[in-house]
Amino acid sequence: MREIWDKWYYRTIWYVALLIIVLISLGYAFMEKLLFPAPYTGKKAGNITLQSGKAVLDAVWFPTERKQNVILYSHGNGEHLALIIPWLKEFTRHDYSIFAYDYAGYGASIGKPGEKQAYQDIESAYRYLTQEKKISPDNIIVMGFSVGSGPSTYLVTKYPVKGLVLVAPFASAIQVALPFSLPFDRFPSAKRLKQKGIPVLIFHGTADRIIPFRNGQSIFEHAAGRKKFIPVSNADHNNIFSVAGQMFWDELKKFSL
Repeated sequence: MREIWDKWYYRTIWYVALLIIVLISLGYAFMEKLLFPAPYTGKKAGNITLQSGKAVLDAVWFPTERKQNVILYSHGNGEHLALIIPWLKEFTRHDYSIFAYDYAGYGASIGKPGEKQAYQDIESAYRYLTQEKKISPDNIIVMGFSVGSGPSTYLVTKYPVKGLVLVAPFASAIQVALPFSLPFDRFPSAKRLKQKGIPVLIFHGTADRIIPFRNGQSIFEHAAGRKKFIPVSNADHNNIFSVAGQMFWDELKKFSL
């Protein structure tokens, strides 16, 4: 009887372990598709082309006469450059030069999107500013909206910059749905900012139905450097900039001084 029990016990443990491995593998693959739906259009909207590993990225550079503050902007996961050009030009009207890019597989960018590729994409953008345009890292403000908060946070923990602005960010990809992380999680932004003291400004809508408000709060609580959290009352995910209005520009100006 003891022998039968032992066989059943160890067999059950093996099956459970196998199930966990399968679930983690499926979760890992699913997260890639969920985070990067890749709205590919094939129509170039930018004025710059970047090489990002094997990927070729469409990008846009809108300079102003004042180069003290340059925004490196990473957009949300359902967007591409052609949709946000009018919004990007608003930065130049407020005296910010701005560089933005489409992730691999987005817009006219060629390549396969994913977490690691997103890191390569933003590193390529950073190299363009610092090496091609000779912009000092002390003048670069990295800004990420929604999924763009993931690669933006990664970049500032690896390279020198002036500061980080996060709009409707997630603490990590899994924490969009759950109040904790899992083994197949992606973009652990809160954890990363806990390990490096970088100036950070966070905006999050109190009525955000896509990335819950608690995510912005979590990043703020974990951030080790100088930080400020701006709740945008009654703002949902996709209208946070319009609801914030002038407050967004006022807070950005104070942060960039």
